[in-house]
Amino acid sequence: MAHLRAPLSRLGPSAKTDLRVCADLADMSRRAGDAAVRTINEAVRTAGTCSIVLSGGSTPRTLYRLLASEFRARIPWGNVQIWGDERYLPSENPRSNYRMAKETLLDLSGFTPSTRSSHGDGLSKRDEPRLSQ
Repeated sequence: MAHLRAPLSRLGPSAKTDLRVCADLADMSRRAGDAAVRTINEAVRTAGTCSIVLSGGSTPRTLYRLLASEFRARIPWGNVQIWGDERYLPSENPRSNYRMAKETLLDLSGFTPSTRSSHGDGLSKRDEPRLSQ
């Protein structure tokens, strides 16, 4: 069951609700992947580029793997900018959001950014030269 944390009245007069119930994490990830592909392609079609922000934690791991494999060919990665948040952890740390995104999406998708960066202590000394080009 999904819960809204704020009353709908605080979201503004044009806010719409869209509650979807999924069978499991795989179903939710597949639906999110389909929606991401549509949204990315529409943004690239209208603006020439699309910026997305990656979430950390364990929930998006399945989605990122799908985007890097099954949905990979449907995404114009050369027109996508990827942003994300990072905990102040070395990138080798199992709890690093950057590490999870790198292992499940960035390295597998064919995404080749001109720069990849994290901020603060999220970078290891080994990654700094490659990431700061």
